Amino acid sequence: MCRSPLRSLLLVVLIAGCADRSSGQAGARASASPLLAAATGSSDCVALAQLPTEVAPALAVADLGDGTQRVTSAEGGYSLVAPKAWSVTGSFSGGIEPLYGQAHLASFDRQAVQTPRPESGYMLPPEVGINLDIEVWQNPLREPLDRYATGVRIGPDQIAVVPGGPVTVDGRPAFRLTIQDERRFQPTNAPLVTTRQTRAVWLVPMARDDRVIVIAATPARARFWPWRSGRSRHSA
Repeated sequence: MCRSPLRSLLLVVLIAGCADRSSGQAGARASASPLLAAATGSSDCVALAQLPTEVAPALAVADLGDGTQRVTSAEGGYSLVAPKAWSVTGSFSGGIEPLYGQAHLASFDRQAVQTPRPESGYMLPPEVGINLDIEVWQNPLREPLDRYATGVRIGPDQIAVVPGGPVTVDGRPAFRLTIQDERRFQPTNAPLVTTRQTRAVWLVPMARDDRVIVIAATPARARFWPWRSGRSRHSA
């Protein structure tokens, strides 16, 4: 997803290694070593390698015993209930290691699914199943969700954002929109092949007003709802 992902903000925070201790900034830390102070000209700067590291907890996946599973992202501040048969990863590469509040679910095995034909790119036939991707994005301008929606871009094949409207997720106001993807492939000795798909996207606010939870279901299905089987929790 391509609207200034959280990764950029984290890098900015890490790079800001200097702060005036008297100012009360969160970034202010104890004085650095004499060698580092001499090199930087400030006793309030510390090397990034000396900053304590905090590893975010991995996605927690709990079998609820009724054919469903609860997926919780402590890093992203949300949880949801999904069918037990669905695969769950913390990134597109697999595993449940934390990656900026992401969770990726699928009604099929992502690793086992056959590679799409060249003309379709990364688009899978609808009969393969549903992808549900959840990420935490920046909202540095603190835009209302309806305005934020106009700048949402997911994937290289996106050609249009279809205006949506307000919905409710877990009792709080959210916003739903639709994205249309299209890929064109021109074979050497055959007519142009056009592949299309539709994504349903939900924008869910967080306690921090400069963050938005972005949920994308591909392909979109009218009866599909990401929290149909249980309640979500948004506390970040």
